[in-house]
Amino acid sequence: MKEELEECESKLEQSRDVLACEMFEFIEKEADLCRHLLDFYKFRKAHYQTALDALDKLLPTLEKETGELLFN
Repeated sequence: MKEELEECESKLEQSRDVLACEMFEFIEKEADLCRHLLDFYKFRKAHYQTALDALDKLLPTLEKETGELLFN
């Protein structure tokens, strides 16, 4: 029984070590994922800002041309 208990305690300690390593890896990956998500949203914002800038430049021309068609 004593040997079984020691073996179980040893396995328990090994399991705790493995769990601790996995938790540290998870925490490290979580930080990377957060950085990737933040980068994704920054790129997305830049994409929409570029599209908005293009529309801001194009809209006056469209308003002028469609206005001329509507009122002529």
